[in-house]
Amino acid sequence: MIAMSQQETKVPALDTLIWVLAISLSVAGIYAYYHLVQQPWVWRTVGATATTVVVLFLVSLTQAGKAALQLVVAARMEMRKVVWPTRQETMQSTITVLVMVFIAAILLWCIDTAALKVVAWLTGQRG
Repeated sequence: MIAMSQQETKVPALDTLIWVLAISLSVAGIYAYYHLVQQPWVWRTVGATATTVVVLFLVSLTQAGKAALQLVVAARMEMRKVVWPTRQETMQSTITVLVMVFIAAILLWCIDTAALKVVAWLTGQRG
């Protein structure tokens, strides 16, 4: 018999109901957006945006939605800890990369030219 994990993940019935409602609302919103083509695009866009906001709110009430929201908050906190390079550091790094790419291109061109001459010599195509 297969042992279950330490903590089984069970989705409450309310979460299931919320997911069904959110998916249904999403499908209805997409259908309305394309079905109401004769309406001005501004109203369709406002309707689509409102539908998206309501669906995101509903999803945020579920366990998975709360976990996703916590992930977003944690990611934003980590982004605040990042030390971004100064303009001078960025310019120096960019110039270094460009020089290295140029050197690699010259090196590969030399290898390609040498290989071409060797193959031409071996096959007798060029004198």
